[in-house]
Amino acid sequence: MSSATRRSPTESASSAFERQIAEKLSAISASDREAALALPPLTDEDGEVRELTEADFALMRPASEFLPQEFLDAMREHRRRQGERGPQLAPTKKLVSLRLDQDVLERAKAGGPGWQTRINAILRDALLKPTG
Repeated sequence: MSSATRRSPTESASSAFERQIAEKLSAISASDREAALALPPLTDEDGEVRELTEADFALMRPASEFLPQEFLDAMREHRRRQGERGPQLAPTKKLVSLRLDQDVLERAKAGGPGWQTRINAILRDALLKPTG
């Protein structure tokens, strides 16, 4: 493609999202653009990522400087607090309080995480197996 027919990043972007990013990236200062071009590529020919340098970190910008506001709003809306579960689509479990003998509880917990699921499976097998 000759330089006369080469399109700008905003013209070649195929979606509104890509156009917004291209517009914001085109606003990067010439000195920052030159500094970024002087850095070695982040990945080598094998796809291995090199260690980031202080120069890499100095050129980093917050996502809010180049991502469209609609995208940032959607990210904030869907962000969950660490460890927070999303809503179940069709709740299948019922919260109950159950007293177990200490040795039974210790044995169940000895298997590590998932002990409640294992107890549920044991109860299901014992109580719901077909009688014949």
